[in-house]
Amino acid sequence: MKVVDMHCDTIAEIYKDHKKGGRVSILENQLMLDYPDLMWKMTMLLGAGLTIKGTFQRMAKQYYRDRRKLRYVYEEVLYTCREMESGVSEAEAYERFGRRCGLPEYIRLGSVLSQNLKKGARGLTALLEEEALSSMTERKNNARKLGEKAGTKLLFPMILMLGIVMVILMVPAFLAF
Repeated sequence: MKVVDMHCDTIAEIYKDHKKGGRVSILENQLMLDYPDLMWKMTMLLGAGLTIKGTFQRMAKQYYRDRRKLRYVYEEVLYTCREMESGVSEAEAYERFGRRCGLPEYIRLGSVLSQNLKKGARGLTALLEEEALSSMTERKNNARKLGEKAGTKLLFPMILMLGIVMVILMVPAFLAF
């Protein structure tokens, strides 16, 4: 199975560009939001009988075919598949994947996949399913935090609008006297 070849920047290059522009949090937020999705896809595909390499190739092909918006983690999956096709060992490619993404969750995922290939540990699907559940819970907590942050940011404009409404109601009342 060959993955369609295309040019893409690695996460490290994108990360440097974002850091220069001060938008590192956008990259990190997108990686955090995509982690549960990636874990669920991997769990389902591995449970269906695909190998880890086959799982990465399937996700890369699907992302390349259906790409509407740039998703950094799937660009890295695509890059990892290209690395494996060019001769890098699977274990090394998975570890590089985790390091390029840079977040502890991805580093842990890369090392778990690499160790699974080296030692042949059983129960990888169950381990990934457990990780997917915990990442989904963490995603809900992050969404709750972002919602609270948005509510706090909207507090000042709401107070200004209340003041404007009060002025609109009180000015005619004072002019009537």
